[in-house]
Amino acid sequence: MRWHKLNKGTIILFAVFAIQACYSSEDKNPSANDARQATKGHYIYGHEESSFRPCGQNKTFWVNGSIKNLTMLEQKYRSLTSKPYEPVFAELSGEFTGKASDGFAMDYDGQFQLTAIIRVNKKSADDCQ
Repeated sequence: MRWHKLNKGTIILFAVFAIQACYSSEDKNPSANDARQATKGHYIYGHEESSFRPCGQNKTFWVNGSIKNLTMLEQKYRSLTSKPYEPVFAELSGEFTGKASDGFAMDYDGQFQLTAIIRVNKKSADDCQ
């Protein structure tokens, strides 16, 4: 079938479906849409654990990042807690990546590549409100 033989309505309909398909595929991939945006949630640090659970999610992510960012996050964590594995509220910037294939990180739902620490506070009932 040649394009010049198609009526205007068919071409418009095809264009609408093509555009909708592009937006739908972006909406289904939250890691692409949320990449490098600030995310609020709870962070836990301890022996063989560095995890982040975003507010409103049941998934927990292993936290990766530069030595500088991870050290800063650990220091802030230790200044707010009295023992390991105590959750703190954190607003972090970074990117959600896929599940790890080895190491401790493979026990988590995925990984969070930390790029910036916005704030870290003691956990409270109003954290994710």
